[in-house]
Amino acid sequence: MRRSAAVQRRSIVEAIAPRHLARMRPHLVTWLAACTLTIVPSAPAGAQNLLSNPDFAGTASPWTACDGDVSLAGERDGCSDTSASLAVAAEVDCGLGSASYEAGIRQCVPLAGSALVAGSSKVFFSGWVFVDQNVTAGIALRFFAGTDCSGVDEISGAVLAGGSGYAGIWKFWTPLDPVPVPAGTLSIEYQAIGIDHDGTWFLEFFDDAYLGTATVLYTDGFEHASPTPCHWNGFAPG
Repeated sequence: MRRSAAVQRRSIVEAIAPRHLARMRPHLVTWLAACTLTIVPSAPAGAQNLLSNPDFAGTASPWTACDGDVSLAGERDGCSDTSASLAVAAEVDCGLGSASYEAGIRQCVPLAGSALVAGSSKVFFSGWVFVDQNVTAGIALRFFAGTDCSGVDEISGAVLAGGSGYAGIWKFWTPLDPVPVPAGTLSIEYQAIGIDHDGTWFLEFFDDAYLGTATVLYTDGFEHASPTPCHWNGFAPG
């Protein structure tokens, strides 16, 4: 009995298909791998911190304190790694322009080698601040025409991000917009400060300072801290 044309075609396909798929399998695997690689989104570039030792890992160097007693304290988020927060005791008139108690730390960042261009670049800055009294506290930038942040070469006054009314809590400070680097700038000074105008002594803590050309995506210092914040250590690609 003769088989129909449709049955014959199906038999031929069934006989050829396994051999054809066997030959095509390596090409299919390569093609699928290529497709998989092309659809994986690239991760955003981390924010490069221009500050040295921004999370006070084992030392306060190279930060300079405003005359008060300085010591390393517990990490703000409770991590048990080598980073810490920096505790600064207030002093009377340590150069911040107030006649009462003041506290502060600072670090000078030369523009040379930083990829910042005076007159065209913009910078982001942020940091965590804690005060035990209701004083004015926050962070600031100052721009200088000299390479060492010398006061006589200051180009513009401080750009501030701060406020009051946050006694007893950690407060994250950052300006709403990036700050233009003035023409002629050769160095930038990052400051974390506290000022009391009522004669009340206070203690101030600083942590996770940041200065860079991109805003941070995580306020815990995940992108730029050294070492990586411990509460991220349990995550791994799945």
